[in-house]
Parts: sequence; C-alpha cells; structure tokens
Amino acid sequence: MVSPYGFAPSRREWRPARESGGGLVAEYDLLGKGRTVVGVNALRGSDQIGSRTMTGVYSRLGFGSWGILAEHDFTQRQLHQSYRGVRFNQQATYVQAFRYLREWLLTSVIIERLNVAQPFAEQLWAYKGEVSLRLSSNWTVGLRAGVQRNAMNGALTPTATLQLAMKTVR
Repeated sequence: MVSPYGFAPSRREWRPARESGGGLVAEYDLLGKGRTVVGVNALRGSDQIGSRTMTGVYSRLGFGSWGILAEHDFTQRQLHQSYRGVRFNQQATYVQAFRYLREWLLTSVIIERLNVAQPFAEQLWAYKGEVSLRLSSNWTVGLRAGVQRNAMNGALTPTATLQLAMKTVR
C-alpha cells in the first residue's frame, strides 16, 4: 500500500506556526492477512518559522481482536534566519497495545517518548489510554487521556485529546 497525503493548518494555530505540507506512507504485509505490517512514513512541512523533514518506520502486529503498533520517527528541523536560523533534530517513539472490544470499539494503552536536541532540549514521556468509536465507514471519534512526564525536571502534566476523523472510501 502506498498513500500520498497533504496537510494544512486549522487556522486556530499561532499564525507563524500554521504548517502545511505533504508526505507519503508506504507499507507491506509480510505474512499476509494484515497481521504483520511494516511501513515507512515520510513528510515535509513548512510554516513561517521554518521547515521539517520527518522519516519514520513502523510495525503493526495483529492477533485477532488485539495487536501492537510501534513507530520511531527521526525529524530534522530548520528555522528561518528571522527565528535564529538553527538546525536541530528530534526523535519520537510510539508504542500502542490495542484491543477491539467490538468491531467498532477500540481501546488502547499508549507510551510515547520524545527527545529534542539543543538548543531546544526536551525529554518527555507520556502514558495514555484511548477509546475510539467508529460511527460509520467514514467517521470515527476518539478520546485519549493520560499524563506527560518531563524527564528533565520531573514535572507531570495531564493531557487529553478529542478527535473526529473523516476518511473517504473508494
């Protein structure tokens, strides 16, 4: 499977950080039947502050109604001269263990890790739970909540996300 995609800002972001761009997801099912998938995700985006190039690798293993998704992303960022003109890298790791309680109801546990290099050094870990409900073949709504830990200073921050997703079916 190969899927190109594009993205644009929602217009609710801080004006200089309204990023847009595009990318490509490519994946291959190693053993068939959607149980052992490996893939690559690559994107390029830019805004008034700078640009980023991201390359990620992932694997999805399925075992009936449950499975595991693991992804690791490498990102290079370049800020425009008016915003210091610096380059820096970041790495993100994402692991999700999921289970479908029903064909349309997904629950999962998620662990995320983010490391950002100097001059914007960060080391964050996040632990979350998610419930996602497929409303139709085109619409899904999801709720994700958890806590984020700053590994540099120990601070804990609660997090929550409500997502409404639409996809086209051909």
